[in-house]
Amino acid sequence: MRIADYLARIGLHDTPRRDLATLAALQEAHMRTVPFENLDIHFGVPLVLDEAALYGKLVERRRGGVCYELNGLFAGLLRRLGYEVDMLSARVHGAGGSWSPEFDHLTLLVTLDGRRYLVDVGFGDAFARPLDIALDGTQDGGTGGFLVGRDGDDYVLARAGTPSVPMYRFGLQSRTLDEFGARCGFHQRSMESHFRSKRICSRMTDTGRVSLGGDELIFTENGTRRADALTSDDAIGPALREHFGIDLAWSSRIA
Repeated sequence: MRIADYLARIGLHDTPRRDLATLAALQEAHMRTVPFENLDIHFGVPLVLDEAALYGKLVERRRGGVCYELNGLFAGLLRRLGYEVDMLSARVHGAGGSWSPEFDHLTLLVTLDGRRYLVDVGFGDAFARPLDIALDGTQDGGTGGFLVGRDGDDYVLARAGTPSVPMYRFGLQSRTLDEFGARCGFHQRSMESHFRSKRICSRMTDTGRVSLGGDELIFTENGTRRADALTSDDAIGPALREHFGIDLAWSSRIA
């Protein structure tokens, strides 16, 4: 991993310090520049959970990825910058109050100056600043208010509101990237996975998000949503290049 190239990929060029403000800047910059996307699943290209392969995809070929790829590689960058990082297994909140299986999401815990922070660049429209897991009450996540509360041995992340909206639950057991391989394989191969239902590519912007969802290009600006139809597959490539910096003709072959 070439740290300078990774930092340039997310639009940062200064030598980072090891402090909370820099950690927040790294997280937000990553979410603005490296999209959450599942395109390879639809192209039939296997997702390889190996740091060298992830670096080649996200940094050298300027692609995005799913949570295992985004947070998996971001953990490597943070460690090289001197942060103490643990990969955590998270279970996503679903319809009817159900929770998805273990390893359904990969999130990060960063320990800094005796405090433990939840950090995540791979959950789409979520918090963009570290959240202190020991703090009660609403925390500013840069994209709104968020809560991190205890539920037995687990912690639960929720978007603040009346009522609050649970997002995922996680324990503090440190995991390795290969432990997520089986669930990553499920999302690639099973028609029960929501990742198989439609193409997704999404990143944070100054005023909200820009997303490709199926055959629509969706702009969310200051809470207002606008969807433009992409009338043919020929329109998808230019949209990916313009809004996400993804050139599929160069970065991967469409199966």
